Amino acid sequence: MPGITGVHHGARRQIRISQENDYGIVNPAPSWQTVPYLGDGFKLKASSPLYTPDTNYGGWVDKSIAIAHRQEVAGDLVTLPWPQITLLLLDMALQRDAGDEQDLYSYTVDHYTPVDPRRYRGTVAESLRIAVTGTGDGEVQLTVGLRAQDETENDGLVPGDFSVAGIDQVPFMHAQSVLKVNAGVVADVESWTLSVTNTMESGPLGPKAGVTLGVVGFQVAGQREVTLDINKLNRSDLFNRAIREALNISFEATFTHPLGHVLQIQLPKLAVSASDEDATPSRVAKEAPRMVALADAAGHCVVYAVDLSPATTMAPLTTTAAATTTTTGT
Repeated sequence: MPGITGVHHGARRQIRISQENDYGIVNPAPSWQTVPYLGDGFKLKASSPLYTPDTNYGGWVDKSIAIAHRQEVAGDLVTLPWPQITLLLLDMALQRDAGDEQDLYSYTVDHYTPVDPRRYRGTVAESLRIAVTGTGDGEVQLTVGLRAQDETENDGLVPGDFSVAGIDQVPFMHAQSVLKVNAGVVADVESWTLSVTNTMESGPLGPKAGVTLGVVGFQVAGQREVTLDINKLNRSDLFNRAIREALNISFEATFTHPLGHVLQIQLPKLAVSASDEDATPSRVAKEAPRMVALADAAGHCVVYAVDLSPATTMAPLTTTAAATTTTTGT
């Protein structure tokens, strides 16, 4: 045992996530999913902005008061697309309810650390970034920008509450993917990045049971912005023509896992805004098109699916969630 109590490696820390039925309220029968993260890749944490009134009393040279009045809880989750957690993270950032507001779903996140187990309620995904580098080293990374309503102590958490037994240790990899542009297979894409911003608005401050400081009363997702950046060899005039003639491009990525799992992401309608080119004489000419996803005739700008069954083929993507191992969404 170490001479100083409480010393621990970061490997002992774990998180789990469960969808909420009501914003900021833990589901009475939560369905927990343990989510491994990459390196020091879980940064969701409370901060307490301090307020000092600008008055003519109470000390001017040295502050005499700093008021802690609210929690701000935000931070990124950086992970790899392990097959059993990929759909959850895509749903967090992309799935909207069927009501008039078409809002995101909220989640409870439990974070176990040996010295300060804690819980985050009302957690929403304000952004998602899928960065595919093709390097073979953590090459497909998912970064989910999280924002929660509050952070509270959760001393009842124990290591046994977390299990990664059902998660395959090999994630989806770039080398296992087939990319298509305008339905044609392309083999010269060196890297690509899909970015989702949910344009969150939050407020107002108010009290909440069990929380000392004020918390936000709502977090509402606004218009979704989805962009795609590609780095590839410059072998045709496709993207330049799309810019000159205001043509739309489609993009599809299909990852096939060694165990047969399949991940598909489709962007059926993309508007090309720019395409930088690198024409260094001593290097192969490359291009970097930048695109914005638009809703297609069916009203969807992103379609995705994860199939955990060891099949060699996959049913066509739809936009209706099914109670099977294949679930899709927009």
